[in-house]
Amino acid sequence: ALHLLNVLCFGATAVVTGQIARRMLRGSGENFAPLIAGGIVVGFPFSYQAVTLVSGLFHLTLALGFTLSVWFALRWLDRGRRGDLVLCWISAFFGIFSHENGPILVGLLVGVIVLIYWRARPMLKRIAWAVIPVGALSGLYLLLWALVPRTDRDEGVSLSAAPEVAFGHLIQGLIYPFAAGWRTLRGSGDVPPESIIIGAVVIVGGVLFALGRARAYYAMRIAVFGVELGAGGRRVG
Repeated sequence: ALHLLNVLCFGATAVVTGQIARRMLRGSGENFAPLIAGGIVVGFPFSYQAVTLVSGLFHLTLALGFTLSVWFALRWLDRGRRGDLVLCWISAFFGIFSHENGPILVGLLVGVIVLIYWRARPMLKRIAWAVIPVGALSGLYLLLWALVPRTDRDEGVSLSAAPEVAFGHLIQGLIYPFAAGWRTLRGSGDVPPESIIIGAVVIVGGVLFALGRARAYYAMRIAVFGVELGAGGRRVG
């Protein structure tokens, strides 16, 4: 049952990510955007850890809460329906209080709003209603985290005990597809890191150049958003 819950949360996160990407590219690539963004979330090399391990459920509820909160916030800004706003707050609560990375949601939400509405400029009042409560929930979590006593006096006082390790895992996940492909072509288990990096840069650069500057810009926005969610949805140690 718990494994099924992991699978459902993981799948729902990918679907909602696709809907967010559709909104980001409204009128320009909205037909293929959901598939690309959702595929990035599902295909992130380490995402399977959050599905197979029961302990990864907290990461999945974090990612699902994040995506739902952003999606409902965008619906609120577009339509002005109070139901969407309330669902945005509820989703933010579950996402923020699921994992210690929860407080970054407010920054993610602001970033997505800026990317989408930097030209349209919706009513500031609507933006405030969406962002300020999410920021308050993030602040409340940080306050509780700081005030709740710890059982181990030697326990670290930072939200992430090893951020450099987590960042290393993220980079490893991004490089992995190129490393596996290069190893297959060479037929050898030893692949120089420099070759992997150069190959990745050449391939990605060629794809972006083929897409054209405008589409490359949007594709990069989808990729960054999807990878962030994929990283949040996996288990890091």
